[in-house]
Amino acid sequence: MVITIIGFVATIIFGFLPLHERMNRMEEAVLLKHFTITYPIDNTIVESSQVINGRTPFLTLNHYILSAPMETNDVYVQDGPLKVSTGGLWVGMAKFDDTGTSKKFLVQVVATKAVLPHGLLTKSPGDALYSEAITVIKRE
Repeated sequence: MVITIIGFVATIIFGFLPLHERMNRMEEAVLLKHFTITYPIDNTIVESSQVINGRTPFLTLNHYILSAPMETNDVYVQDGPLKVSTGGLWVGMAKFDDTGTSKKFLVQVVATKAVLPHGLLTKSPGDALYSEAITVIKRE
């Protein structure tokens, strides 16, 4: 009888763990949908310096604008940490003055507990959460 009760309790506990894990993943997916760049929109022609803004649900994390010339795929930490309003809005500046010939850049925002130095991103933080990426084209 005791073994049956222990088995029943274990089934309930371990049966809920995967459900709890699935719920956490679903919540994170919903939050990531609200982590967006709102301006500029994808495939916009931009100047060599461009205001970037968006929204985030991750109010307590540090936010940084990242840019990657499509010809090299190196990732550069641009502006940050960004100031995030209590409503989750942020704004920052990105510079597309790369010395190569790249005209197209991927732009993304990362939220992390880490403090990232300006310049080439050599290692992504383990807790990094990324917005969707947009492509911008630097005006000649």
